[in-house]
Amino acid sequence: TVATVPYRNVKDLQVKIIAWVAVIALYISVSLFKANLFTHRKQFNLRDDTLLFWSESATQYRTAKMFAAGQPLPARDYQMQFPEGIDPNKELTTTAEWFIGNLYRVIPFKSAVPFHLYLIYFISFWPSLSIIIIFLLVRMLLLNTGEVNPQPQGYENNYFSNNKLMVTGYSGALTAAVFYAFSRASFVR
Repeated sequence: TVATVPYRNVKDLQVKIIAWVAVIALYISVSLFKANLFTHRKQFNLRDDTLLFWSESATQYRTAKMFAAGQPLPARDYQMQFPEGIDPNKELTTTAEWFIGNLYRVIPFKSAVPFHLYLIYFISFWPSLSIIIIFLLVRMLLLNTGEVNPQPQGYENNYFSNNKLMVTGYSGALTAAVFYAFSRASFVR
């Protein structure tokens, strides 16, 4: 005998799959768009990282590149701040640079990808994960009412008893993710 699946479960599964495919497509497209903004600057050169970063981001880039090369941070760095120098171990927070640089050291394709290109894609994809987080949080808030606190018997025709809540939860979460993805807050990260 063939087991039958209730129509509602199939429809719920379709809604979930469509929503997840859409949010992952949104994440990838926004991340690639951010990377494209970097790689289409006139100062971008695939073989040279000169003038790609400036001010604080240049300092962060240099520190991350030192970690990627396996170099220790100097006790007093005069190239970062001239003429008095700066002690990067005491005066700077280098956790992100340490993570980015050491991650580059362990990736298998590092010989084919220059550090500055890797960094451009890293800083485009990593912060964009917040799109998925926004999607999950809003979905949780919208679905929480119907799934965690089911309605008592006798309310079968209630809004929360059919899959309107499921569709609303996923479409609302996807809408929130789209608005967030194209907001200034998403691009400034």
